[in-house]
Amino acid sequence: MLILHGELYDIVSHVPPEMTGPGESYIRTIATVTISIEDTDAETGEVIFNASEGSKIEPRGREMVAANSVFVRSEIRRWTRSNATKLVKALDSIHK
Repeated sequence: MLILHGELYDIVSHVPPEMTGPGESYIRTIATVTISIEDTDAETGEVIFNASEGSKIEPRGREMVAANSVFVRSEIRRWTRSNATKLVKALDSIHK
């Protein structure tokens, strides 16, 4: 059995605080983050692999976008699901 441990760190938000009054803030990148994954043998405690990668969370299909909390949350969820799906597919391909 293997134990998979993942973490996000070095998270830097590029979203400005909500404005009071009229006006909008536009952003190109929502955040930058580093993803780290470590796989350990459950019996021996030996690390099988460790990988990390920097990533940007960017609005899909747009160069500049108005930064509002609803849009930013949905883009972070989309980015998280997309990366989780890639990880599952990569792990499945190793298993086969």
